[in-house]
Amino acid sequence: MATRAEIKRQLRAIVGLASDDPLASDDVLNPIVIAANAQIVAEIAETCPDALSGTATVTLTAGVGATPADTYQLRAVRETDRYGSPLTPAPFPELEDTSAAYALTGIGPAFVLTVTEDVVVAAVWIAYTKGAPAADLAADTDSPTLIPLAFHDVVALDAAYAMALGGEQRVPPEIAGRLMDRKGRMMAYLDRARGAGPSSRTRMVVGQGEWP
Repeated sequence: MATRAEIKRQLRAIVGLASDDPLASDDVLNPIVIAANAQIVAEIAETCPDALSGTATVTLTAGVGATPADTYQLRAVRETDRYGSPLTPAPFPELEDTSAAYALTGIGPAFVLTVTEDVVVAAVWIAYTKGAPAADLAADTDSPTLIPLAFHDVVALDAAYAMALGGEQRVPPEIAGRLMDRKGRMMAYLDRARGAGPSSRTRMVVGQGEWP
């Protein structure tokens, strides 16, 4: 399992920078690695959402609660638990004219979940697709837990591509080619692991979609 420190060592080797180079300092590389991890997790959520599926209970206060910090897409909301009555998504301004519905607001996790006045339960059960929380890879000892272990090198490759070495057109073809190959293999691995069955046709947008 690659840690953030190991990913930075890989990144320095890929771009050919020594650890004492100001362009390869921890202060420079840490945000690049964190952003690369978040981007890859978002791509997995878009392409293979079932790989990042999760459930949680959201406690409500006066009909309002916060989703988990790793929410990428809300797939289903039910009263109390997974067997409760389902709630349907609705635009926030229309909640007062709607029954058995919810709205999701905010620009990022944790999002604010608001239910209609007729929903009087103290908590709702949600099914959602996970994204990389803001605290992911916050320390050198942390690992990218939402990316398959065998593909942790993709984070370093994506970070190298993001650095762009002065512009996308100057990225060495071998880096771009290896990144595309490794990402493709990772997505194929995740898709294959799901086995046979209907694939999701829902675009991964927060507040839309259904739980299978």
